[in-house]
Amino acid sequence: MHDSAYRIGELIMRIYCDLPHAKVLEIGSMNVNGCLRDLAAPTTDYTGLDIEAGPSVDKIIVPGQDFPVEEKWLRSCDGVLRFRA
Repeated sequence: MHDSAYRIGELIMRIYCDLPHAKVLEIGSMNVNGCLRDLAAPTTDYTGLDIEAGPSVDKIIVPGQDFPVEEKWLRSCDGVLRFRA
């Protein structure tokens, strides 16, 4: 992840999410060279989605299908993040 994307993600999470109590969904979460999950509190309900398994990926996205998270959980998210590596 580029340093600037990491810093912007950090600002967004700190300003808009009460991290110890937040629900955060990251789309494209595979940790290739750093990831936003590192910024979350240990108690943050953090779910990472990507198109293949890997570090920091909790659930796999199948193109053309709904996200593999419950709609009720998704509607109660405090933040949905997507940054390019």
